Amino acid sequence: MQLADNKSKDGSPFLTKLEVEAFIKRAFGGGSSKKKLSFNVVQSEQMMIWRLFYNFYNSCTLNSEYDSGKQGNKKKYIELVTKHFTNWRFEQVDNNFSRSNTKLWKPLKTYITNT
Repeated sequence: MQLADNKSKDGSPFLTKLEVEAFIKRAFGGGSSKKKLSFNVVQSEQMMIWRLFYNFYNSCTLNSEYDSGKQGNKKKYIELVTKHFTNWRFEQVDNNFSRSNTKLWKPLKTYITNT
């Protein structure tokens, strides 16, 4: 639960463990009727969220049997953010959802610990 273990600049986690579970149910379990969730991030931390979801997209399309070779499915990975969290516009995430933007930040392990 990387998003629950890492803290925003205000010292609170990006999401609580309950919010991570709610996201998983909402995004993958058909619970989309529930209210959208909100990340606890300041504007300068948005890139960390894009990077996490971009790395998930990249892993799924390059390294798994499920979406391997289907890089055109980028839209559904962007929608994991835009359909399930408040204050994220598809165009904004799409414009920043690339490998080049992931290099602007320190290595992911600096921000996100493996659980």
